[in-house]
Amino acid sequence: MKFKEMVRKDITSVFLNPDEFGEPHMVNGRENVNIIFDDVEFLNREKFRSEVKDDGTSLAKTMFYVKASDFGRLPKTGSQVTIDGANFRVEKAVNEQGLYSITIRSVTAR
Repeated sequence: MKFKEMVRKDITSVFLNPDEFGEPHMVNGRENVNIIFDDVEFLNREKFRSEVKDDGTSLAKTMFYVKASDFGRLPKTGSQVTIDGANFRVEKAVNEQGLYSITIRSVTAR
């Protein structure tokens, strides 16, 4: 088995496995999609997790991983993603060997 094949297998059997790291969520109307929220990696990639705007709202950002085949097409910047009934906007989405890392934001009142 080649390295890339091993990585693809590990995405499902280890990384997104709910017995290991993955957590089932409803994503864009699909139930039991295993994803991983990764605030630590997000903080390594970004300087600030949230920022307060002049109108008193907070722009919260986070990042999650999802298997490409479970999610569908790689979302475009500015598109909407729904997770467990909450709506978010995509800030950035990258395909990392069949695993999407998606940075999302939501605006909440403070």
